[in-house]
Amino acid sequence: MLFRSVARVRGVLAPLCRSEDPTLIIAHQSVNRVIGHVLSGLPPADMLAVAQRSDVLLRYAGAEVAHAFLPAAADPLRWIDGLFFGGPARLN
Repeated sequence: MLFRSVARVRGVLAPLCRSEDPTLIIAHQSVNRVIGHVLSGLPPADMLAVAQRSDVLLRYAGAEVAHAFLPAAADPLRWIDGLFFGGPARLN
């Protein structure tokens, strides 16, 4: 099943990766794990360890990955190198 998902996601990401324009992708945890595997090249086991919280954004720039927590209304995003591997959810 993972390999079919990877093939489908690669097909969608290929034209987006060739574009010079930034692209925002919103997806659920399982799709985000596949996207992370395809874009970062990290092994599937590493991506399966990623806990996708609703208040965490992921940014991919080539093989570089960063994450940020959604800030309070007026605060800027603060990007942190690497993937987010879990922790307690922040409730508003």
